[in-house]
Amino acid sequence: SFLKNTSKLETYFHLLEESSKEFLRLDLTDPRNQIEYPMLVRYFNLSLMEKGMSEEAVQKDRARLLKWLERRTGSKELIKEIDSLSDKEGSIREVLEQLYHQTASQGFKFSDFPHWARWAGYLGLKQEIQSAALWKEIENLSDQLVKVLAVTEAEKRIVEFYQRELLLENLLKLELNRDQWIKIEEGKKVISPSTLIQEMFAHSAVKEDNFSPEEIERIDALFYSALEFYETAKARETEFMSHIESHLKRHAQSVAVLIAGGFHSAGLSELLQEKDYAYV
Repeated sequence: SFLKNTSKLETYFHLLEESSKEFLRLDLTDPRNQIEYPMLVRYFNLSLMEKGMSEEAVQKDRARLLKWLERRTGSKELIKEIDSLSDKEGSIREVLEQLYHQTASQGFKFSDFPHWARWAGYLGLKQEIQSAALWKEIENLSDQLVKVLAVTEAEKRIVEFYQRELLLENLLKLELNRDQWIKIEEGKKVISPSTLIQEMFAHSAVKEDNFSPEEIERIDALFYSALEFYETAKARETEFMSHIESHLKRHAQSVAVLIAGGFHSAGLSELLQEKDYAYV
């Protein structure tokens, strides 16, 4: 059932956490598991931190900390960094490390400002969550749960069929990410509508004459049109690179900014690596 709950994000994350504990003996709030699941561990610890946070208490601690810094250090730069922490564009972790290194010798302790310290740690963790990496971990963990829960050959066959059906659905909606596209590229035949319909007839009471050959042919045509859409999208990445290089050369520049959709990110990263370009 957890595969069906992705549309309700909070419900899905809660179910993922509980299922991981029950079936994988995996506690996603335990920092020891961040080696394998760094984003998920951060996410679930953020959820725990939110529950015990009081805005009023945070603001009181913040005011005390700013007064303490003004009295003990007089560093306008450090005070400004702490005062504007919630709007920080750079690394919050680095600011907190800077705060400690500059003030520890004068008696500063995070424990003296517990509510502010908790809030600052929350901001730091939140900043470190990378959405692409998070969803990759979710997919990997979901696959592990499926392997544990699907025991019999019939159950495994149903799950495998369902996963192919999800790929087909995302393809027809033009909502594929790069990893999903690669899976489809590697197994076009077994993901085609006609193949899935044929398998469905073989393992159910549904009769094949419920679908006319013409209907199946029309559905397959949509499938191949969607494949062509993604093949064209992939080919455009080479054109993107060509335009970038042309622009840099024409304007004698060494830095450029490119904004592209999620599907193109992995492909463009590969092209940049191949050409030895540094990128972020």
